[in-house]
Amino acid sequence: MKRVYKLAVLFLAVCFVVTQAEAQKTISKTLIKSVALHDSDEVSLALNGNVDVKEWSNDYVQIEAQITVQNLSAQYLKALVAAGRYNITSEQKGTVTVILTPNLGKEVKIRGQVLKDNVVFTVFAPENVKIEITGEDGLSLVE
Repeated sequence: MKRVYKLAVLFLAVCFVVTQAEAQKTISKTLIKSVALHDSDEVSLALNGNVDVKEWSNDYVQIEAQITVQNLSAQYLKALVAAGRYNITSEQKGTVTVILTPNLGKEVKIRGQVLKDNVVFTVFAPENVKIEITGEDGLSLVE
């Protein structure tokens, strides 16, 4: 009987350690979106996260979103992607193509705690296109 008890306690301890190790992991995922410019000579980026702009020789914009979350399983991150949390959308306003992440500004709670995700955007844009980075309030941060 004592042996069964010891094995049960050992099994629970191992399960606890494995669960804690799983909860402390950092999960990353990269999403890529391409946007046609439709004769635009300017792109306005309203992305909620760090933005790095690089020039390239193609005639469209490509956005790479590197998502990093801690203390969350890969299944939860996959569900957040499927639910549209990291969607990148675009709209045409005259000669300006506006690229934005409408759902990243929204607070998400998982298991009663606010999700703390980090998104870093790398934007590849044609060299002849003016890039403007705006904040959530629409004010220009960099031109």
